[in-house]
Amino acid sequence: MGYRKLSLTEVRRLFWISLGIGVIAGIYYLLSPYQQCKREVRIQYPTVEEKTVIDECLKQTSD
Repeated sequence: MGYRKLSLTEVRRLFWISLGIGVIAGIYYLLSPYQQCKREVRIQYPTVEEKTVIDECLKQTSD
């Protein structure tokens, strides 16, 4: 099986595609219902334990 070096243009294209995928994944993560639930619970109850926040948000998003 022969291998060849990637050209600078191919490396740049791969970089921009990877960056775009990362940005899209990051935006989805920040806007996901689970993350929104965690932020809302943290604002309402700042002293509640993390385990309780996770359980509450998982319960809400699975309904």
